[in-house]
Amino acid sequence: MKFISSLLIILSIVSICLSQTSSSVSSVSSSSSSSQECLPGYSGVNCTFNHNVTGYVPAYAHGGYVLFWGDFGETHDGLSVLIGGTTCSIFVAYFWMIKCYAGVLPENTFYNVTVTQNGITWFQDNYYRYQTNCVNGETLNGYCQCETGFTGELCDVESSPYINTISSSSIDGGHVIADGWFGQDPQIGTFSILIGNKKLRIVQIGSTRFSGVAPQGNGSQDITIYNSTNNQLLYTGINSFQYDSTLCYGDCFANGICNNGVCECFYPWTGPYCFEFNSCQCPQI
Repeated sequence: MKFISSLLIILSIVSICLSQTSSSVSSVSSSSSSSQECLPGYSGVNCTFNHNVTGYVPAYAHGGYVLFWGDFGETHDGLSVLIGGTTCSIFVAYFWMIKCYAGVLPENTFYNVTVTQNGITWFQDNYYRYQTNCVNGETLNGYCQCETGFTGELCDVESSPYINTISSSSIDGGHVIADGWFGQDPQIGTFSILIGNKKLRIVQIGSTRFSGVAPQGNGSQDITIYNSTNNQLLYTGINSFQYDSTLCYGDCFANGICNNGVCECFYPWTGPYCFEFNSCQCPQI
């Protein structure tokens, strides 16, 4: 009888312990669920994607379609766009772009922009400005993005000539190509271009590229561009031209192989640049 009584007491204790353990596990599980954290870039009760605007193409002052670029996710519940507190009517929305129709904006100034969707709001102060009359360019993010060769707030000022890149030549000179800006309708005689203190001979020139023949030289040299009419200095590129001692003049005129600055001529061509034809020369054995 004592054995049965003891067994009942032990079973009662075990039952109480199991009940407490189950209650503890249930509490931890509930706490873990309620404190769930969203992945980076997501927020809210349902861990919704945090949208953002990275750029825009504006409408003109009298109104029109506006394109907002950015990251907007796949869900657009309750989507609305405000420009300066005025609704921009949604036309279409994708994960990468929102297109809406804006009404008249009275002043050429920067307006606040608010984009709301899925219960999340993106806001930027003094962000949007309507399309300005860029003479030689387009408005992007409120400013004129000028075409090559133009500058100024409205892209209405022609740039002075400049060189972005120019190919190297051998120390004996040779053919070079330069990219940059050289005016809207330049002629061969429009500019005088010097490499160091020696003149480069222009063969062909356009608005954004010229080709010519560099003089002899070595090392790094300045490039300067002068107005041929009044000799006004228009551009200086410090050490922007490189003479390469491993190149051959005229690339051996395709009559030989350039080997570290020395032409090795094919028969029957000869001379330092493989430019001389000698039909009497015996082939090398």
